Order: sequence, then structure tokens, then C-alpha cells
Amino acid sequence: MKTRTAACAALLALAALTTGCSDGDGGSIADEPACKKAMAERLKETMPTGKTPDAKVNPACVGLDQQTLERLAGETLNEYLESDQAKKDFEEAIESAIPTPDFGDLDNLPTP
Repeated sequence: MKTRTAACAALLALAALTTGCSDGDGGSIADEPACKKAMAERLKETMPTGKTPDAKVNPACVGLDQQTLERLAGETLNEYLESDQAKKDFEEAIESAIPTPDFGDLDNLPTP
């Protein structure tokens, strides 16, 4: 469950970066490498927590067209999913999702 939540949060983080990012006159004031770096940083912050990110657009992404933003978001997500950090985050999410039985104080059980 937490893994699913974290994956959704990651997609929301990247979607937040890909909306409302035009300067209005068709010219670009953005920097693709800086935008991709900002997306990666937001993804690293969001995935372990499973929380929904804010909808703020990084200034480095303002001015990029929608197609470029979607490409950068896809590249960023793929790079994350192939990373050791993603594997670690996934394992932690699985461990926290598996219930651990609480047997209480086993030393004080009555003996027959």
C-alpha cells in the first residue's frame, strides 16, 4: 500500500512540474538540465515519504513546452526507478507494509 502511495506521489510530483510552465509568448526562459535536476530532487524527497508534493513549479522549468517537460519527467522517473535508491525505498516500503505480530511479553507466559 505504501509503495503504491509513494509511486503515485512521485507521479504527482512530476506532473506538478509539467503544468503551467510557459512564459506565454512561446519563448523559453528555462534550462533543461536545471529543470531535470529539480525534478530529480523533488522525486528523491517525495518517494521515501509517500506524501503528495506541493504543486509549485520550479523556476528552472518555466518556459519549457509540455512535450519537453513530459520527456524530462519520463527520463527522471526512469533514472530513479533504475537507481539503488529506488530499490532501497521499495524494500523499506514493503517492510513497513508487512504487519509484524506482537506477541507481547513471552517471558511471562504461564507454563503448564
